[in-house]
Amino acid sequence: MDDLVSVIIATYNRPTLLKRALRSVEKQTHKNLEVIIIDDCSKFSPEHIISQFKSLNIRYFRNKTNSKVAYSTNKGVKLAKGEYIALLGDDDEWTSKCKIENQLGCIKNSKKSNVGAVFTGFRYIDDFTKKEIESIYPNIGGNLLKKILVKNGILASTTVLMPSSVWQSIGGYNENITRGIDSDLFRRLLIANYNIVSINKIMANVYIGRKDRMGYGSSSESLEMHIRSEKYKLNRFKLIFEEYSFEKKEVYKKISKHEYKAWIFSRKNTYLINSTYHLFKSMPFTKGQYLNSAKTMLGRFYNILILCLTR
Repeated sequence: MDDLVSVIIATYNRPTLLKRALRSVEKQTHKNLEVIIIDDCSKFSPEHIISQFKSLNIRYFRNKTNSKVAYSTNKGVKLAKGEYIALLGDDDEWTSKCKIENQLGCIKNSKKSNVGAVFTGFRYIDDFTKKEIESIYPNIGGNLLKKILVKNGILASTTVLMPSSVWQSIGGYNENITRGIDSDLFRRLLIANYNIVSINKIMANVYIGRKDRMGYGSSSESLEMHIRSEKYKLNRFKLIFEEYSFEKKEVYKKISKHEYKAWIFSRKNTYLINSTYHLFKSMPFTKGQYLNSAKTMLGRFYNILILCLTR
């Protein structure tokens, strides 16, 4: 019997997009699959979509409260029966029918021992225009830990296949952070001395640009999440960063950049609110007064522009 692979999909309020993801699972040449769908307390139930995929072994669970993607994915893995797990975003899709089959073969035939995960290449697709933004190939050459200490997004969770035992041994997703949960997981994978292997082919589409992505926040919220995530990373991997002083400085630079952007965002809003308030409070009636108020407004917008360009 072929190895059982558990496909974990966390979903929230996107039944139409979930359908696209499930179609790509249905096309896989490796058929011994179970699909575990964790509905994160959606307002729009996906059950009518799930019922259309009779050929798939789907197990559906619904959270009692909205608990975010890290909790939902961890819950799915705990419920999984497979020897291996594959993650798939509910708004993403696998583009290769042989993805799972090739990844299983890669693990079993690898010359490396203690393989913790197999990744593939993927495309970033604009979800509105459907145009390709960028193709990313797994950059696992050299010191991968050094790279992933600074940057997120080097590896995509939608492409990963790993033994269930490995996920359990490194503790799964950290549910206490809201940004960078994938990269955090992969850092712990490397620190635990697991090997990562890759298939240098595009096998998935990752769709970006939607405001309803799980974990998405407003501009100010997003910046705050970035800042908290980077500070958490410095604290969580404190001993590792002692060996990578250059990378540590780069993370501090990122934090400073995000904090400055957050300050600009706050300052810009203050300018806009004050300018609008004072303009309408005075309510000028003469032509000259209108012109003076317009000049004042333009001057304040100009100050905002200078602040943004001279940092």
